[in-house]
Parts: sequence; structure tokens; C-alpha cells
Amino acid sequence: MEIGDKERYTRTISESDNYMFGGIIGDSNPWHFDEEFCKKTVFETRIAYGMLPSSYFATVFSKMFEKPVLYLEQNLTFLKPVKLNDTITAECEVIKLNGDKVTLSTNVKNQNEEMVVSGEAVLKIIDDIENWGEKNERTR
Repeated sequence: MEIGDKERYTRTISESDNYMFGGIIGDSNPWHFDEEFCKKTVFETRIAYGMLPSSYFATVFSKMFEKPVLYLEQNLTFLKPVKLNDTITAECEVIKLNGDKVTLSTNVKNQNEEMVVSGEAVLKIIDDIENWGEKNERTR
């Protein structure tokens, strides 16, 4: 693992993705489900949950790291809405290494290469999963 290492995951956000995500989190906000409501707004159509494309960072981490990792921190800025049927690419890049912790830039772009989400994450790399997690060991 080196500074500058990158990984990506691309997916089209479908209507069923949006419905399932809403069901999982228990949110029925009209921004995500009511097309008639949204037609009268600045978005003009339904938008995906902001956390839906951001959740794909976990997919990127699983591709990026051979060892198990714990997700310790994440900050996000939502720059533009993601609409249903947008194709998004979640990209993570190693920007800092500090012992068993790694800091990554975490960004999402849409099919027009517009940045829609920007942030940073901190992960803890677990070197020895067999002996990790004793009651007295802290995650940080």
C-alpha cells in the first residue's frame, strides 16, 4: 500500500436501488419517491439518497485492501444531486499512511465527470484477524 494507490467502482443508480435503500433506512422522503413533487422543485425529478452513492466506498475498500479494515471516520460534502439512472463512479485514493491507519480521499463522479460527493475516510488495517478483537483492544 502506497500513497497514490487508487481503486474505483462504477454503477448505475437504479430505481430499485433507491427503493431498497429507502426501505433499509426507513426514509420515505418525497425527494426520492414522489416524481410529481420533484417536478416542481429545482431538481425537476427524483434524486437518489446522498448516502447511496457514498455507501459504495465500502465496495471500493473491499477491492483495495487484501486485509480486513475497519471504517473509523468519514466526512462528506454533497456537491450535486445524483439522479436515478445516473452512472456514478466511486473512487478512493490513499493520501496518508500512519501505522495501521490509512487516510483516503473518497469521491464520487457522475457520468459527466462532475464531482457529486467529496470527502475523506480513515480506515484501520487489521494485520492479524485471528488474534484481533480481544475485549481490551480498542478499535482506535
